[in-house]
Amino acid sequence: PVTVSEKPVRVVTLGYTDTDVANALGAEIVAAVASPFGDDGVNPYWAATPLSAEVASLDVQTPNLEVIAAADPDIILAMGAYPSAIELYDELPQIAPMITPTTGPLLDSAEDVTITIGRALGESEAAAQLLADADQAIDDFVAANPQLAGKTAVFAPREGTNTAIFIDESAASVALLRQLGLEAPDEVTSLSGDRIFGATFISDEQIAVIDSADVAVVGLYTDEAREAFLAMPTVASLSIASEGRLIPIDRTLGAALQTPNPVSVHYLLSELGPQLAAALDG
Repeated sequence: PVTVSEKPVRVVTLGYTDTDVANALGAEIVAAVASPFGDDGVNPYWAATPLSAEVASLDVQTPNLEVIAAADPDIILAMGAYPSAIELYDELPQIAPMITPTTGPLLDSAEDVTITIGRALGESEAAAQLLADADQAIDDFVAANPQLAGKTAVFAPREGTNTAIFIDESAASVALLRQLGLEAPDEVTSLSGDRIFGATFISDEQIAVIDSADVAVVGLYTDEAREAFLAMPTVASLSIASEGRLIPIDRTLGAALQTPNPVSVHYLLSELGPQLAAALDG
């Protein structure tokens, strides 16, 4: 593990979760990846403190080494860095000590990432409080919405004509939905096929499998994609669609659900929570 001799002041973040957590811990972020999950194109809606466009200028796929070096960081947080950024790992530690994924790119749990970043920044107590606040928010939501208990749900983000369904416990979205009382139905967990980050892909001919759930959250990330999907006869004929239990979500909510963390979960509960509650109120 990387050791940092003294509390770092100037922080560079190479992943969305790195930025969310470091920002919430009050770090002085001198360079960060730009987030598309908000109105300004660089900060997510749930940012604790909005960063300037000059600071949040790094590309998440290929962060610029010269910009990182010029920021003169004391530490580089790359727990949530994209796999493509791994190519830079040999050079980045020459700039500053770097905190990298423990399990693998985008595989560490949000809890582990938060604890590790808190330790690296000398803010372990504050990091533990972030996690406690998130757990409390989830507990409060569950207590206020008992109709979710024992129900089933699927999260199925769609890109083009490819639909992914998250089914493994290793997927953060599956774990979070379970915390809300929602399990994946057997028809979904028994799907065959290769699994990537806890998801398997299904064809449009298999789309009826989402009807096995009490509620389906479908990531439809453009207006055109949303209209086209809901107009598909194989979708329109599903009871989950006609009964209002299919919830289309945008890219921002999709990101918050696919890779939730103790900062973004509050936004997720406030935006998606009421839709889940309403869909399962009957």
